[in-house]
This record gives sequence, structure tokens and C-alpha cells, in this order.
Amino acid sequence: MQEPYNRTNNDEALGARSSNQEATGNTLREYTVEERDTHQDIARKHGITWEEIMDANRDVLDSEEQVLPGFKLKIPARPNSGRP
Repeated sequence: MQEPYNRTNNDEALGARSSNQEATGNTLREYTVEERDTHQDIARKHGITWEEIMDANRDVLDSEEQVLPGFKLKIPARPNSGRP
């Protein structure tokens, strides 16, 4: 019997997506969600909007309710900063 599809994003599941990478000219960083993080806290820490974070993670997220402690998010670089 085949195991059901698992939508986790551990290091093995993420593969190359778990490290800094170039994507359409923007650097992506990884951020591990902490226990008391809110969506807005995460966005504020990185100087971008939550919508930008969701857009960068569409391949592993269907909904923001999936973002739980330990989840690894891809964080796009800040606009015009040249650094993540």
C-alpha cells in the first residue's frame, strides 16, 4: 500500500529549496517558523509583506494555516536592498 502524500517541508522534502538560491534574479533565504511567530511578525522581521512570503512558498503552501512552528519558509530578498 502506498503512503499518503505528505505536504511537510523537512530538509529532505525541500531538497535544493532549503538553501539560498537564485530565482528570477531574487535571492531566497530560509526561515524556520518559531513557536510564537505570527504571519505579520515574520513579514516584519524580513521587511516584506506576508503576501510576498506566501507567493514565494506557493509550491509547498496551499493555505497560511499550514504555517506552524518548525515549518521552513522561503523568504524573498527585500526590494531594492540587494541582500536578503
